[in-house]
Amino acid sequence: MPDYVYLLEKPAFRRSTPRSDSIAHGRARFRDYPLSHRDAVRDFTSGHAVRELEVALHGNALKLKKSLEKIGGKIWGEDEPSRRLYLCFPGTVRVNLISTHRVEYPKPGKPVFHFASIHEDLRRRDLTVNSMAISLNEGSFGLLMDPLNGAADIEGRILRLVSNYGFLDDPALLIRATRYRARLGWEMDVRTQARYDNAKAEGVIESLSEHARSEELEQIGHEEDGLKVLRALEEEGWMKVLFPAWTSAKADEAKLATLHELAMQLQLQGIHPDMSAAQMQLLTAKLPPKELSALKRSLLRPGFVTEWNSLDSLASGFAKVLLAKQNAKPSAATSFL
Repeated sequence: MPDYVYLLEKPAFRRSTPRSDSIAHGRARFRDYPLSHRDAVRDFTSGHAVRELEVALHGNALKLKKSLEKIGGKIWGEDEPSRRLYLCFPGTVRVNLISTHRVEYPKPGKPVFHFASIHEDLRRRDLTVNSMAISLNEGSFGLLMDPLNGAADIEGRILRLVSNYGFLDDPALLIRATRYRARLGWEMDVRTQARYDNAKAEGVIESLSEHARSEELEQIGHEEDGLKVLRALEEEGWMKVLFPAWTSAKADEAKLATLHELAMQLQLQGIHPDMSAAQMQLLTAKLPPKELSALKRSLLRPGFVTEWNSLDSLASGFAKVLLAKQNAKPSAATSFL
């Protein structure tokens, strides 16, 4: 396995994503808190793009809203039961700040949250490859925490449930497993696949909570290839539960291909923009206005919807500046970009 201090600080990681700046901000601002981030561990360890950071701390994350706003963070949303903040830093850097916790499920899809240590928090995760974290504390920076040996499953490209009852307790895992399989190209281990098939046959998805539904709907737009994931969810029948009116037929496939080609060209120039809002607009291009409005109201983070709604005005303002006389020469336009 890699040297995680090296991974966090190597120039390639800093160039590939502005999220490293958020790590630096977090370490500087919250040095007295036990911090870690986990989903990024799976992604940059396996060579995939880091879409967002999740930072966990002991204590109530909701109490840090003002402190985060002072260092440039925008509050895109919050969840009171789990004491979670959804943040956006300059450069559209998405950061989820969570309170370390354990979860009980008195009923399927009805979690009850309790404060807990980072080690308990990792052991209650969904899949072993997501049950890893790297310490951001000054005294232990780069220390890998991997209580369920997720590193081995990353190397084996395997999706394995943490709990035998994972799909039954939290039906959103059915959708999440489908997303990961479509995105990463990894397969579930034999027992996880059997439990997936059984839970699907038993109609467990009917217990999906509204919060989980909102989260999974928005995640489609944050995927690198949202159309591929949308089709995978559609094939499994999950879109009928998430938002029946939204199908792959409602996407503008030609413009999505152009958008992804543009993203690749920008990456070759060392520019790594977050295309989520633009992709979401094209994934829903053919949705009727009424259904589109309903979808936007269903999404997890109001701040993301605001960004999505602002695309046209931002593009218009950008075009006006780019086409101004002072940027008419190619050298001037390049310098401006």
